[in-house]
Amino acid sequence: MWEAKFRTGGEIIENIYDNWMDYRERSIESSLIQDRLLEIVTWYKNNSSKVNPIIRIAVIIYNLIRIYPFTVLNKLTIIGITDYLLYKNG
Repeated sequence: MWEAKFRTGGEIIENIYDNWMDYRERSIESSLIQDRLLEIVTWYKNNSSKVNPIIRIAVIIYNLIRIYPFTVLNKLTIIGITDYLLYKNG
């Protein structure tokens, strides 16, 4: 059993399903994760009429991988978000 929560610092992410960890940016402090995630979602929402959906999806997925926001199952969550956004945008 696991609980989806934001990384806040000091967590050891060791999960066979989280093998994208090498791609995250290590210089982002864990205390800034929630703020970065809010910035990404706000950017996505505010640019819906200005930027092609496939570009917006690519940017949000790139940034999610970069910040690796959760303590467990980041990869599966990011894949789920990708699938949902692609489905939603046709």
